[in-house]
Amino acid sequence: MGWQDTYDDGIILSSYNLVPGKEFTLTFTAVAYNPTQTPKSWNQYVRIWIDWNQSGSWEDKESLLLQPPKNYWHRYVKNLAPGEYLREVVVKRFVVPSDAKVGTTWLRARISRYWGMKPIGNYTQGECEDYPINIVPEPGTFGMLGIGMLIFTFLKRRFYRTPC
Repeated sequence: MGWQDTYDDGIILSSYNLVPGKEFTLTFTAVAYNPTQTPKSWNQYVRIWIDWNQSGSWEDKESLLLQPPKNYWHRYVKNLAPGEYLREVVVKRFVVPSDAKVGTTWLRARISRYWGMKPIGNYTQGECEDYPINIVPEPGTFGMLGIGMLIFTFLKRRFYRTPC
C-alpha cells in the first residue's frame, strides 16, 4: 500500500554532516492512516532526539524543540476517511549545540498518537526510526591542523632525526 513506510525514509536532512554552532535543516514527513471502517480523528506527535554527546543513550536534553515550548510536533488529524492517509511535510531549522561531540552519532525520530513518548520503550501505535549522522568540525579546521602537523613532522625529521 502507498501509505507504508517500507524504506525508513521519514526523516530527510539537508546534510548528514552537522557542524557545532551552525544551523541545519531537518525535514520530516508525518503520515497518518485510518485502517478502520469509519471516519476517525486523533492527535499525532513527532519527537526527535540527537545523541549530541555520543553517550549511546538518549537524554531528555537531547530532544529537539519542534514546537516551542514543547519538544514535539503536533497535528490533530480530523475525520480521516476509512483507508485514507494524510502526508504532511514539516521543515524545521536548528542550531547544533556548540558542545556537540565531533564524530558519528545517531538521530532518533518517533511518530505516535502519544504525546509523552520517550526515546526508548514500546508503544501500541507509531514508528521509531534511527539515522546515522556526522558531527564535523567547521570546514577548514582540519586543513590548518594538517598544515601544522606537516610542518612539525618536517622540522622534527630535519632537526631531531635519530641515527639509523
